Amino acid sequence: MLHDRLILNGLLLGLGLFVGSTFDTTSMLLPLLLLASIVGQHSAYRRQQREGSGAHSPGSRQRLAFLAPMIAIVLAVAWRSRQYGGDNANPIQAAADMIAHGCVFASMVGWVMRPNRGHVLMLGGGLAAVLACVLVGGASQTILGQTTVGVVTCLSFLVAAQIIGWAPLEHAGQQSGSSERRRDVALTSSIDGESWLVRLASGPWMFSAVAATGILTGTTLMAQAAGTLLPDIQKRLQDQLNNSLDALSDRIVIAGMSYVHGSRLGVIRNHILASPEEIAFRAFADSAPGYLRGTVFDTYRSRRWLLSSESSLGRRRNSDLTVIFASKTGTSPTFGAISDELLRFPVRDEDYSPGGRVLADPAGAPTRQTKTIEVHNRPEKGLVIFTSLNTRWIEAVADSIQLTSHEVIESGVNITEPYVLGVVKDPIRQAIAPEQRDALLRVPGPLESTLATFAEMLCTREKTAQQNAQSVAQFFQSKFEYSLNQDSRPPRGVDPLKYFLDTRHPAHCEYFASATALILRQAGIPTRYVTGYVTWEKSTEEEYYLARNRDAHAWVEAYDDENQVWFAVESTPGRRYSQLDFENQADLASDDDWYNANQVGEGDSGLFSWLYGRLIGSGVIAFFSSSIRSVQLPLFVLLVGLVWFRGRIRRQQHDTDDDVRARRMLRHVDRKVKRYSLIRHSNETLHRFADRVEQASVDALSRFQQTNRGVDQQQSDRLASMADWYRRYAADRYRGRTPTPFA
Repeated sequence: MLHDRLILNGLLLGLGLFVGSTFDTTSMLLPLLLLASIVGQHSAYRRQQREGSGAHSPGSRQRLAFLAPMIAIVLAVAWRSRQYGGDNANPIQAAADMIAHGCVFASMVGWVMRPNRGHVLMLGGGLAAVLACVLVGGASQTILGQTTVGVVTCLSFLVAAQIIGWAPLEHAGQQSGSSERRRDVALTSSIDGESWLVRLASGPWMFSAVAATGILTGTTLMAQAAGTLLPDIQKRLQDQLNNSLDALSDRIVIAGMSYVHGSRLGVIRNHILASPEEIAFRAFADSAPGYLRGTVFDTYRSRRWLLSSESSLGRRRNSDLTVIFASKTGTSPTFGAISDELLRFPVRDEDYSPGGRVLADPAGAPTRQTKTIEVHNRPEKGLVIFTSLNTRWIEAVADSIQLTSHEVIESGVNITEPYVLGVVKDPIRQAIAPEQRDALLRVPGPLESTLATFAEMLCTREKTAQQNAQSVAQFFQSKFEYSLNQDSRPPRGVDPLKYFLDTRHPAHCEYFASATALILRQAGIPTRYVTGYVTWEKSTEEEYYLARNRDAHAWVEAYDDENQVWFAVESTPGRRYSQLDFENQADLASDDDWYNANQVGEGDSGLFSWLYGRLIGSGVIAFFSSSIRSVQLPLFVLLVGLVWFRGRIRRQQHDTDDDVRARRMLRHVDRKVKRYSLIRHSNETLHRFADRVEQASVDALSRFQQTNRGVDQQQSDRLASMADWYRRYAADRYRGRTPTPFA
């Protein structure tokens, strides 16, 4: 029983640490878990004394067993709900937080009340807590990490179920069976004449070990294969989900739970209003990173932006995606704890031009002034990689990345780890392919006449592309008003952009960016519609920069044919486009005041975070992970060999058909008895097990008569008949007769 207690205690502690590390509450949960363990052991000792004296009060204890977990859940919800007050709550994260902590609190109470075997509700509570943590990104975003969490969860559930599931009836025969088990162990240890290999192969744990290692090996191989096949599928599913959410955004404000997608007019507005103060991501840089792009679109159709390479169902053509492999190992220092090696991937360069031809730098590949931005995403908000317009390379934890023709990183990066952007001061020259140019100049037919009016008024052929873009931006900033309110709605069947240009009503950034992009296209200037965040706010400690939901924004990137460069256009009133400042040389965090590598998130400064950071820094976790992966297959082969050896031993015994039928009958009845939480031990004789089954039946019926809980008379009689069958079976086998099947 002590062994079972230690296992359950360890599982509960692991669950608490997983929940605590997900929601930054480890420093609070760890003392509570230790206290629950101490109180539980004291409760077990007191219960043994009460059982020895025969004193018990089942009625009050049952009422307490029902009320105590309910009170614990209410306390957990009240504690965690304080973190999500007002209108700034992310509903998905808030619900997952409360569910996870409620389950942990209820499990701790169940452990205190039943410290010997635990409570069956701990099984469901543990699964619910893990699922809640996975929902908000508590597990790694890599396929291997996700499957590892799933396998560990399943194995932990099976182990806990084996311990908790034996409790109801086996406890009745515990005292009478303990001395018998000690005699059986002594008898088993005195057996000689068998090799250690025979005893090892005959152990009852063999098939469980084979199943466990088989699951681990199989899921590891599947995860490694899926890691190369599924990233694009994951991205497509996310895009389709975002499109579905966008379609509901006019009626339901739910955008705050994910990163801004920006394909439908009004989505960014709803994203800002849903939860304006919620943090989207963190960035480390020596000056404000400014505008960081997340998604880019090139086709406007019926109040939404799309990609020309996508079908109406959101499926991307493979020709639009380029797989990029690492060019070297990352060399940038990082401010956050990273569990794997960063690799450098080229995004834009003179010798690599996605969607166009290869360009040669006239100066002969000069050394460019480069600064870095280290970005820390929130995995629960979606698979979006943020980059600056002049990002030349990215250092990330990835095997390969998929890059679109608009220099957007589609997939491949592990967003649970920080990634570093290499941003250059001067724009990089880049040509665009003819088919891409067609998409970047396309305007919708219903808007063409309206757009032509503004293009003729604001743009001329004598001006450069940048001068024409500046004229359009100044026009909107000086003649229009910014507002998040939707007081003016277009009539049915009228495009909102046409209505906006005709009435000049107050609007938000999506309208200004969309109108600017289409007017410039009408003037012959290629443009694309960009959504992302404006990162300018420093943290309280001034250690990093924050982007909140309220910083979501839409702007335009236009192409200068003469200089073959992209440049940004900001036309929203009251806004001014900015990027990383290359004139500011004051580092935000110097070598003498290095930001603690384990304090990535606000409030994540507990003992567990410090220990985790130390282990990562020393390489212990990486070594342990690689060791586990390397021994899985050899261990599986070894166990399969032992199973084969076990079967060979049995075949050498020359069993008759009667022996085979008799063993089949015995296994059948063992399974029936197991439903009542009675399991025959490998070193237990059939007569002793029959006595234990009969005693359990008598004790269970007695408890039912006293408390009206437990098995009824019919189930008790069935257990008694099973005990009689075990005795008849043993007698028939001793006399060499074929046993009678159990009715």
